[in-house]
Amino acid sequence: MDQQHKTYMTLPGMHAGMLSADELERLAKLARDYKIPGIKITSAQRIALLGMESEHLNALQQDLHIDSRPPHSHKRVHYVQACPGKTWCKYGVTETQGIAKKIEQLELDGPLPNKVKIGISGCRMCCSESWLRDIGLIGERKGWRVIFGGNAAGRPRIGEELASGLSEEEALELIRKVLNFYTREGRGKLRTARLVERIGMDAVRQAVLGPQGVQSFKSAHTKAEQGQRDNREDYMKSVRKIIQIDEDLCDGCGLCVPDCAEGSLRIVDGKARLVADKLCDGLGACLGSCPTGALKIIEREADEFDEEAVEAYLAAEKQTTVASSATLGCGCPSSNLQTFQAMQDLRPAGPGLSLCQSANTPNKLTPGVAGSALTHWPVQIRLIPPTAPFLENADLLVAADCTALAYANLHQDYIQGRTVMMGCPKFDDQELYVERFTEIFKTRKLKSLTILIMEVPCCHSMLQIIKRALDAAKPSFPVQYAVVSLQGEIQERQSL
Repeated sequence: MDQQHKTYMTLPGMHAGMLSADELERLAKLARDYKIPGIKITSAQRIALLGMESEHLNALQQDLHIDSRPPHSHKRVHYVQACPGKTWCKYGVTETQGIAKKIEQLELDGPLPNKVKIGISGCRMCCSESWLRDIGLIGERKGWRVIFGGNAAGRPRIGEELASGLSEEEALELIRKVLNFYTREGRGKLRTARLVERIGMDAVRQAVLGPQGVQSFKSAHTKAEQGQRDNREDYMKSVRKIIQIDEDLCDGCGLCVPDCAEGSLRIVDGKARLVADKLCDGLGACLGSCPTGALKIIEREADEFDEEAVEAYLAAEKQTTVASSATLGCGCPSSNLQTFQAMQDLRPAGPGLSLCQSANTPNKLTPGVAGSALTHWPVQIRLIPPTAPFLENADLLVAADCTALAYANLHQDYIQGRTVMMGCPKFDDQELYVERFTEIFKTRKLKSLTILIMEVPCCHSMLQIIKRALDAAKPSFPVQYAVVSLQGEIQERQSL
């Protein structure tokens, strides 16, 4: 019933969120016949028919074969939510739909005290939120892990493990036992999460596993938590999907690094490397950025993906970035901000010109005449803070390090009249670059941005870095880039 108590919501029965084309067409026909104004896919993978008039409610329920009693009042769980599983998902390690139907058909000893929600996930990514359901199942290589006592409502609670490494038959029997235990102990419409809070998880394990089962559970977890490194690593490893890098194909371009949100990839000695197995989620977000096909997803024994380890690693990397980008306390000249006149401004007076007239001549480098057009220091991206005064109202040039050697007319064609930031996207910290440019683009009123890179693949990651910063800052100044060939010629010029 809605808040005005005028219309009703109806939830047709669905098996673990799966519908056939015929069933979907039948629901659409009923929605049209009964003039139902709203249809909603719920978070529980069910379809809700909204805005039902009271006079048509009974007829619609009969057409949908819906029992007017709550599911838990006649020995059934409230709903079973399941991911597509191994049958339909490339990441699934177990099939989910079959066990979902068997759970729906379980015969219990009596009516359940309250609704019971079950979430079945075919892998450890837990798309069905198994840890937040009354009963959760997680498919693993070694078997099913069964969770009990989770809740995602106003008082959320993460469930606790009952057992792991179970066959389908063992998992079903354990679910039947724990539901019958809940039927006996969950008095006063107590949800499973509140029951566990009241009596403790040890009491639940004792009741459904028995003394021998509890001892086996404790032994398995004691082994995993022992200080001996080999036992701990054996427990945590499993055969799963993970990135593999073909070093023969990898040219070290670094395009994959910014596409890995977990920070598991890094350029080391000119090649992409996996920092640690536990930092790679195996989803392959980096695959599309590799121009040589050096990356692919394989299955091998590896440490389980660890989200907490990822957060800790990224936080540590950010701290390192902040520390390395700070001005050196020793007053090292490489980090002291300076502005000065270009060397060409200091040339002697030309024929027939006084020193005053020469000084007022526009600063234009003459081809073939030596002289630097640089007007500030430092020039390295890592050493220039976003607050540097020479960035304000600047025409900014971001140049890859190697362009200074490859392009002979760099000062005349690109540095003259511009503020310069130089760096190497292959060997430097790309995330630092993204953060630095994003802050500059947001806070400094740049007039234009020019990017100068080499034709080699590793240099093109500079464009990706700039694009990420532009997307984050959304500035309005014009942006263009140029590509320098190995022979020192401008190979390409385009707007970005």
